[in-house]
Amino acid sequence: MNRATIPYAAIVFLAVIVLSAWVGLHKIEQQTREASGEALQTVLLTTQKSLHLWASNCLKDAQAYATNPVVIRNAMQLLQTKRDSGSLLQSEALQQLRQQLNRDMELSGYLGFFIIAPDYTNLGSMRDTNIGSKNLIAAQRPDLLERVFHGESLIIPAIESDVPLAQHQLGLGAKQLPPTMFAATPLRDERNRVVAVFTIRLDPISDFSKLTSLGRIGKTGETYAFDKQAVLLSESRFQHELHERGLIGNGNSEILNIRLQVPQNNTVSLTHTDEQALTLMARHAIHGKAGLNVQGYLDYRGKPVFGAWLWDDELGFGLASEIDADEALQTYYSTRLILIITLGIAALLSLILVWILQRIRNKAMADLMKAHNVLENRVQERTENLLSINQHLQDQIIERTRAEEKLQQAQAELQKSNRQLQVLANKDDLTSLANRRAFENHLLEQWVLCRKKHSPLTLVIFDIDFFKHYNDIYGHMAGDNCLKTVAWQLQTGAYAKRPGDLICRYSGEEFAIILPNTEEKDAYKIAEKIRQDILDIAMPHHQKPENMAEVVSISTGIASIVPNTRDSAEILIQAADLALTRAQRNGRNRTESEFPQITPLTQPDQDQPNTLAR
Repeated sequence: MNRATIPYAAIVFLAVIVLSAWVGLHKIEQQTREASGEALQTVLLTTQKSLHLWASNCLKDAQAYATNPVVIRNAMQLLQTKRDSGSLLQSEALQQLRQQLNRDMELSGYLGFFIIAPDYTNLGSMRDTNIGSKNLIAAQRPDLLERVFHGESLIIPAIESDVPLAQHQLGLGAKQLPPTMFAATPLRDERNRVVAVFTIRLDPISDFSKLTSLGRIGKTGETYAFDKQAVLLSESRFQHELHERGLIGNGNSEILNIRLQVPQNNTVSLTHTDEQALTLMARHAIHGKAGLNVQGYLDYRGKPVFGAWLWDDELGFGLASEIDADEALQTYYSTRLILIITLGIAALLSLILVWILQRIRNKAMADLMKAHNVLENRVQERTENLLSINQHLQDQIIERTRAEEKLQQAQAELQKSNRQLQVLANKDDLTSLANRRAFENHLLEQWVLCRKKHSPLTLVIFDIDFFKHYNDIYGHMAGDNCLKTVAWQLQTGAYAKRPGDLICRYSGEEFAIILPNTEEKDAYKIAEKIRQDILDIAMPHHQKPENMAEVVSISTGIASIVPNTRDSAEILIQAADLALTRAQRNGRNRTESEFPQITPLTQPDQDQPNTLAR
C-alpha cells in the first residue's frame, strides 16, 4: 500500500461502517414501532373487554331492579300521580321505592336511580330536587333515552349531572356540576309494554375511569374514552399537567371539559366544531374507523404519541390507547446513541491508524538517513529513546493508578448494589408480590407452626397457560402487563387474607399461595375461584396451540398435608408440581390435587432439621 492510498482506504472503511449502522438503526426503529403498536392494541382490546363486562353487570342490575314486582307496582302508581313535584313527593309509592332501593344501591355502589315517564318527567329519584322536572338525559342525550323507550337497555356515557355529587369525584373542588353516567333499561307493565324507563346512576370516576386506567403502560401510556363530539369521557393520566397548562380551569374535572383536539396557544374549546382541529386519532374514531399509528401524531396535550383506537357501537363511545413517542422509542434512541458513539470511536481509531502508518513510514525514512550520521548522533538518539521509554513507563504507572482508582469505585458501587438487593430480596420487582426467596422462608415457618399445631398446610401453584406463546404473539411488554394483571387480581381478590397466608410469584409465569390451617377441599374452592376470575378478566390470547377459549387462562396444582418430623416441606412442593403437571397434561385451564407421599412411621417422632431443597 503506497502513501497516497492510505487515506482513501480509511474513508472506504468508515463509509462501510456508517452504511451498516444506518441499515441496522432503520431496522431497529421499525421493529420498535411495530412492537409498540402490538402492545397498544393488546391493551386497547383488554380494556374494551373489561368495559363490556362492567357494562353488562350494570345493565343486569338495572334490569333486575326494573323487573322487581315492588318497583313495577310503585312505578305504575307514580305514572297515575299528578306530574308536579308536590304530588309526587307526597306519594306513598315514591317513599316505598326509596325504602326498597336505597340500602341495596348503597351496598352495590350506585349513586341513585330515576324512573322517567314517557314525557321525560322524573317520577322517582333518591333526591327531592329533581322530582317532577325534565330528566337530564332527555336534555343532553335524548337520542339514547328514546332508544330505551323503544326497548333497548343502554349505558348512558358521561353527561353533566343535574345535582352536586360527592366532592371527591372532582378532587379539585366543586366549581362545576360533576359528570355522571347511567345504566338505563325499559320498565314494562303486565302486558309487556314499555311504560317508563328505569335508570341507576353510576360514578364515572370510581368505576368507569378506574377500568380505563388499568390500560396505562409505561410512564406516559394511557387509555381513555370519548364520545361522538370527541369529548373526553374518562379521567386523564395527565390531570395535573392539564391544570398547570390551563387547558382546564381549577376546580374542574377533565371529564366533559377536554375536547380531543391539538391545543392552540394552550387552549382547547368545547365550542370549536372544526373537525380538522381534532387529533388524528379522534378524526378517524368518531367516524367508526379503528386504527393504529406508530409514526406519531399530536394528542390533546400537543405531545407526539403512538396510538391505537376503535369505536364501540355497543357501548356508544370510542376508546384509545396512547403512549408518548419518546418513551415508545426509548430503546431505539439508546441504541442509536451507542452506535453513534461507536462510530465516533471507529473514526477516531481510523485517523489514529493513518497517523501511525504515516509515522512508521516517516520513521523508516529517517532511520535510513540516520545510518549515515556520525557516532555522536547515535548516542544522542539512544539517549532520547531512553527518555521516551522512561516517559512510557511513567505513563503506564499513571494508567495503573487510574485503573486501581476505578476498581475501588466499582467495589464501592458493588457494595451499594448489594445493600439495595438486601432491601429488595423478598419482593418481586415486576408484580410487587413476594418473591421465591420469601416463599421458601415463609413455607418453612408455616411447616414448623402447622407441625406443632397438628393442622393442615396447603400449597397452591398456578401457571399461566401458554405464556411463552403469549410473549411470542404480543411481545414482552404485553407479557409483563399480563403478569401484573394476574398479580393485581391475586392481590385484590381477597383469596388469601388471613394471618399466615402468602401470595407470591414462584417463577416466571408461576404464582403460589401458601394456606396454613386450610383443608384441600377449601383450597380447591379458592383455586377454582381464582381460575374463573382470571378468565372473566378476558385478556385476549389468540392463536393458542390448542382448541381453547382465546383468553388468558391458568392451570392449578394443589397439595395438602399435616406436617410431621419425618419429612420436609419439599414433598409439599413436589406434590403441588405433580398436580400442576397433571392439570396441564389433561388440557390446561383446570385444577388438580395431589396428596404427598409421606414417610411411614418406623420409630417415635423426633425433631429433625427441616429444609427446603429445590
